[in-house]
Amino acid sequence: MFFSHNLQFNRNIRTGCRFAYKSEPRSVRDEERKVKPGLVHPLTNTDLSPAPSHGSTLHVAYQGVPGSYSEAAAGKSYPNSEAIPCDQFDVAFQAVELWIADRAVLPVENSLGGSIHRNYDLLLRHLLHIVGQVQIPVHD
Repeated sequence: MFFSHNLQFNRNIRTGCRFAYKSEPRSVRDEERKVKPGLVHPLTNTDLSPAPSHGSTLHVAYQGVPGSYSEAAAGKSYPNSEAIPCDQFDVAFQAVELWIADRAVLPVENSLGGSIHRNYDLLLRHLLHIVGQVQIPVHD
């Protein structure tokens, strides 16, 4: 699935997917109150497009290492983008929320293990939306 949100941003500092909060968020609700005032309209086709609105290369976070199926899904979903590998699913979600990445491509279903409940849980905790899907054949 592709995950995104539609706030405008300035990408002055790029650190990859390894980052830390200055302080721990007090709660998810506190974080939502900080972000929601910027959500002035529902998602539009422009928000869902594979090109960034700011004219630079699209940065796509994924969980895994270079060469993984997740990276293949990111490349298939957003050709000509820069893939950003993340150690954990929640780090990929945070990368989009903190404007380190424009999108995240993360699995919600796996042919070997079924539903990936962790990502469903993360969707409830983070302010991202599913905006598409891609299927990658997995061969043993």
